[in-house]
Amino acid sequence: VKTVLDYGRFVHTEMYGAKVGEEFGFGDATFTVLCPETDLVSSDDTNDASVGIKLVHGENSFVMCGDASEKSESTMVKRFGSALECDVLKCGHHGSRTSTSEAFLKATNPTWAVISCGVDNSYGHPHQEVLDRFHERGVKIYETAKGGAVTLKTDGKMVLFHKITCIVCHNAHSKRSVFNILGQDFPNILKNRVLFPVLCPFAHISYIYVF
Repeated sequence: VKTVLDYGRFVHTEMYGAKVGEEFGFGDATFTVLCPETDLVSSDDTNDASVGIKLVHGENSFVMCGDASEKSESTMVKRFGSALECDVLKCGHHGSRTSTSEAFLKATNPTWAVISCGVDNSYGHPHQEVLDRFHERGVKIYETAKGGAVTLKTDGKMVLFHKITCIVCHNAHSKRSVFNILGQDFPNILKNRVLFPVLCPFAHISYIYVF
């Protein structure tokens, strides 16, 4: 954070300390700051210093709260209540059991949950109890550890998942993941795809599906 602030001052970028509840315009979209509450910010626990937002674009909405723990989630639920409801929830703290509490999941009520975590990570993310909460509510789950890196794009009516999938892992999961995400016939999808070569973290040749 200090590096970012120092660079901002160097290039004379205007900086503004956003407060919980403030709303900002972002092109055709708006976002509301959800956290952190000042009294939860501590140098001893930087997780609850995470900045969280709800982004709304047309009919689509997304909630993203970094590594905010259940303590921060509880504060958000008390302040915003059902206004936290969203289409896509970026799962807190990589799917750790310290986040995505029952109360927060009830308030956000997402259709999709995106979990960003590494393959075979040492923390065991995502934790099974978090996955169980999603399954019990019928929430669709996208894990980057299984499906690869993903970018979500919205036109205000639809949410599209743009995937990066390693061709080395292609037979393992890419067709299944794309089929599950879009709920369409995969051969028809293939006819319309555009491929861009990239490298995955394991230096395999990979590509991005663009629909």
